[in-house]
Amino acid sequence: MFLTIKNTLKLSVVLPVLSLCLLLSSTCVYYNTFYYAETYFKQAEENRKKRERQAPGQQQPQSYPSAGKPYPHKGYEEGYQKGYEPQQRTSYNPDRELYEKAIKKASKVLAFHPKSKYVDDALYIIGKSYYSMEEYQKADRKFKELVVNFPKSKFIPEAYFYMGMSHFHLEDYAKAQEAYGEVLKTPRKKEFKDQASFMVAEIAYKEQDYPKAIKLYQQMLSQYRKSEKSAQAQLQIGECHFQLEDYQAAAAAFEMVEKHHPDTETYYLAKFRRGESLCLSGKQEPGLAVFQKLGEDERYFHHQAAVKLKIAAGEHQLGRRDRAVKTYEEVIESHPRTEESAQAYYELGRIHQLELLDLNKAKEMFDKCKTEKPSSNIANEALARSAEIAKLTSYREQLADSLTEAGAETQFLLAEALLLDMGQPDSALQEYMDLVEREPESNYAPQALYAAAYIYEELKGDTAAAVDLYQRITREYPSSEYALVAADSLGIELDVADSLNVGALLEHAQDLLFNRGDPDSALLLLFEVEARFPHSEYAPQAAFTRAWIVDTYLFPEDSSAVYAYQEIVNKYPDTEFAQAARDRMGLTKKTSDLAAQFSLVEGGDTTTFNPEDTTTYSKLGYPMAPEPLRAGLFVYPEELIEYEYRGKVLLKIFIDTFGQVKEAEVLGSSGSDLIDQAAIDAALETSFDFHHMDPKELNGYFLHQVKFEPPERKGSRYEPGVGP
Repeated sequence: MFLTIKNTLKLSVVLPVLSLCLLLSSTCVYYNTFYYAETYFKQAEENRKKRERQAPGQQQPQSYPSAGKPYPHKGYEEGYQKGYEPQQRTSYNPDRELYEKAIKKASKVLAFHPKSKYVDDALYIIGKSYYSMEEYQKADRKFKELVVNFPKSKFIPEAYFYMGMSHFHLEDYAKAQEAYGEVLKTPRKKEFKDQASFMVAEIAYKEQDYPKAIKLYQQMLSQYRKSEKSAQAQLQIGECHFQLEDYQAAAAAFEMVEKHHPDTETYYLAKFRRGESLCLSGKQEPGLAVFQKLGEDERYFHHQAAVKLKIAAGEHQLGRRDRAVKTYEEVIESHPRTEESAQAYYELGRIHQLELLDLNKAKEMFDKCKTEKPSSNIANEALARSAEIAKLTSYREQLADSLTEAGAETQFLLAEALLLDMGQPDSALQEYMDLVEREPESNYAPQALYAAAYIYEELKGDTAAAVDLYQRITREYPSSEYALVAADSLGIELDVADSLNVGALLEHAQDLLFNRGDPDSALLLLFEVEARFPHSEYAPQAAFTRAWIVDTYLFPEDSSAVYAYQEIVNKYPDTEFAQAARDRMGLTKKTSDLAAQFSLVEGGDTTTFNPEDTTTYSKLGYPMAPEPLRAGLFVYPEELIEYEYRGKVLLKIFIDTFGQVKEAEVLGSSGSDLIDQAAIDAALETSFDFHHMDPKELNGYFLHQVKFEPPERKGSRYEPGVGP
C-alpha cells in the first residue's frame, strides 16, 4: 500500500516535469530553426547594405556628348542611380547562399511549426530573401501570404512595400501603385510611407508622364521634409525637367538638391547634371565652370575621367578645339582601358573625320577605340565608323580605275557613303553633280540628280536649287522612274503625249526587272504609273505586271499574289488583264494568251522564288536579314480575321549600328493595306544581334519577311476539331 502511494507520488511529480521538458525541447527546436533563419538573413542583408553603400562610388554618368553635336537628351536612366530603379540582374549574387539558407530554415518553421509565433517572421524572411535575390514573383507570393494570413503582423507595412517593389521591378505599375497605397494608409511604420510616396512618383516617371511625376515628387517633399529620400526626390524633379527639355528649370532643380543634405554621390550627380543642363540651355561657360569645379573636388577623383570628358566636350562646343583634343588625350593617358578612354578615342576620331578631314587619322582613332575596351558601349559604333571610312577609301580607289557605267555606279555609292555614313552633304553633292556631268547617259544620272535635289531641299533649305534639279529630271530623263517622283515634288502633271512616254516607262520597268535584276525599282515605277495615270490604258498593264512580280519573284507559295490579282479583277473587270488575272488565280479553265505570255517572258528569269533560298533574294539587290534577336509582334487586323488570310509580306528594312530596325518599306504586298501596315509595325519593333552581323552591312538595308496568319480561336472554327 505504502509503495503504491509512493510510486503514485513520484509519477505525479515526474510527468509534469517530463511534459515541461518536452515542451521546452520542442520550443527550443523551432526557435533554433528560426534563429538560424534570422541569422542567415540578417548577415545577407548586412552584406547587401554594405555593398550598396560602396557601390555609388563606382557609378558614373554615361551620357557623353558627341563632338560637334549637342549634349544628349536621354541616357540618364543608364548612368544614374534613382532610388529603387530596377538594376540589371547579374549572374552572381555573393549573398545568394545565405539567402537560400535563410529560406530553407524559415520554410521549416512554416512546415513543422505552423502555429508558432514566428510564422509571420518566417514569411517575411522568405519574401524579402526572394526579393533580394531578384526573384520577384516568388517574393510577391510570400508577401501576399503574410498580409492575408497575418493582417495584424508588425511586418504589414514592409510586406506591402516590398510587394509594390516586386511589381515595380516586374513593370506591373498598376499593382505596384495599389500596394504602395496600402502602405500610405497604414498608421504605423512612417519610415516606409516616405519611400512609398517616392515610388508612386517613380511610377509616373517610368511611364514618362513627367509633369505628373514632378507634382508627385513635390508632394512627397512637402509631406516628408526630413526623409532620407528627399535629396533623390529633388534630383528626380530636375531629371523630369531635363527629359521635358526644359533645361533652365532642370538646372535650377538640380541646384536645389544641395538644400536637402544629399550624400556625396547624390551631390555629385546633381552637380554633374546641372552642368549638362546649363550647356544645353546655351550657357556653355557656366556649365563648363561646374564641371571644372567638380573635377577639382578630391571627393570625386574616381569620377575624374567622366568629368574630363564633359570638360573636353564643353571646350569643343565653345570652339576651343585644341584644348578639347588635349583633354581627350589626358583621359586616354590617365585612364587607359576604360569606357572613358574608349569614348575619348571615339571623339578624337570624329574630330579628325568631320573637322580636320584626315580620314586616315580618324580611322586610326576609331580602331583604337575598339581595341581600347572592346566591351564598351561605343566600341561597335567606332567599328562601324572605321568600316565606313574603309568603304569610302575603297570606292575612291575603284573610281580611279573605273569607266562608264561601272564608274557611275562606284561614284554614286561614294556619294551615298559621304551623305549617309560620313555626314558630309557638301562632298556628297559634289560627287552627285560630277557623276551627272561625267556620265549623263548613265542610269544613275537621274537618281544622282534626285539625291542632289534632296540635299538642297532638306539639308540646305535651298528650295530654288531643288526645283531646278527636279525640272531638269523631268526634262532630261522623262522615262526614268525619278521623273514621276520629281513631278510629284514639283506638284505638276506631266504631259503624257509630249514629255513622258508611259509606254517607255513600262519598258523601263521591264528592263529594271529582267536586265538589271532590280524588282524594287520596277515595283516603284509600276506603282507610280498606276497611281498617276489610273484611267490610262497602261494602268491595268502596270497593275498586272506588279502582281506578276509578286507572284513570280516574291511569294509564289502564299496568297499575297492572289490579293494583287483580285484587285485587278475588281478595278479593271472588262480588260484583258482582268481575264489574265483570273487565269493566274485558276478561276478559268482556259488560259488566256496574255497569261500564257506572262508565264514565260523572253529574256527573263522566271525561276520559282523559294523563300528559304536566300541566294534568290540577290535579285532584289539587298541581303536577307538574319534571324531576329527579338521579333516584333504581328497584330492581325481584327476586321480581317474572318477571311483567314495567310501569307508573308516582304519588307525592305534599315538596320542601324545597334541592330535596331529604323525604317520599313513594303516590297511584296499582302494585298491588304491593313496587313501591310501591321507587318511594318512588327518590323519596327524587331531587333537583331549586331554582334553576329557584318559591321560593313550595318546601317544599311536588308530584306525581311513577316509571316501573317489569323489567330486561333478557342471554341471556333479556328480550333482543330471544332466547328464544321
